[in-house]
Amino acid sequence: MPKPARKTPRTSLSNARTASKTRMAGKSTRSSKSRSRTATAAPSRPWSPADERALRRLSGNTPRVQIARVLKRSPGAVTFKAFTMGVSLRLKGMRRGRPSSRLRKAR
Repeated sequence: MPKPARKTPRTSLSNARTASKTRMAGKSTRSSKSRSRTATAAPSRPWSPADERALRRLSGNTPRVQIARVLKRSPGAVTFKAFTMGVSLRLKGMRRGRPSSRLRKAR
């Protein structure tokens, strides 16, 4: 006895399932490449030698968020520039946001 023919091809059914799942998740079924971008990133401001000196001076003693405020840049930009300069932003005497055991007062 022969098998009955499928009403829809398998690929159409799987595409329909995927499309319905994305609609339920609130996502668009169109590719992201076809959409035009309305917002563009702000052009980056070049790092001056004074900015680089300030970054070196503040690194290790000041949290990266405060360094970003002083330099009027994003924390990500400060982190990336420190990495390219080979400067560590890890706070000296701190471990995971707390003072290290050497700096804590004895009980």
